[in-house]
Amino acid sequence: MKANISPTWVGNAQHEWNNKELTYFANVVALYKGGFEVPIKVRWYVGRYGKGHIVYCNVWIDSNTSQHTEYRSGSGKTPKHLWPALDLGAPLEIALNSAGITLSKSIVFSRQGWWGIEEALFATAHALGYRKIYIP
Repeated sequence: MKANISPTWVGNAQHEWNNKELTYFANVVALYKGGFEVPIKVRWYVGRYGKGHIVYCNVWIDSNTSQHTEYRSGSGKTPKHLWPALDLGAPLEIALNSAGITLSKSIVFSRQGWWGIEEALFATAHALGYRKIYIP
């Protein structure tokens, strides 16, 4: 999988903690110039509505590599056709797209679960210029 980053800056992430619960998070840790950085932070929240729920995802990207120096963010939520499944890949892909990052293949249709999410985050970090990457 590869990620392409648009040259246009985007910053539209929303903090979702008011009436939603934090369910999952992921931080991409990278070794860069002898130190550790956290260039990508992802948070998933669940909003419960009646019998169903919506999964929200926020992505924050803060990169200082020679290839990309930028701060961008994006938000996404579970599309209605995927309700009530607790799917993390779809809102992540929407959040990445809203931050100006497109993936060479869809996380949603690959049906890889967490493995597909990690692959997308690794691809994004590689596109930012990081090579030694870890997701704790």
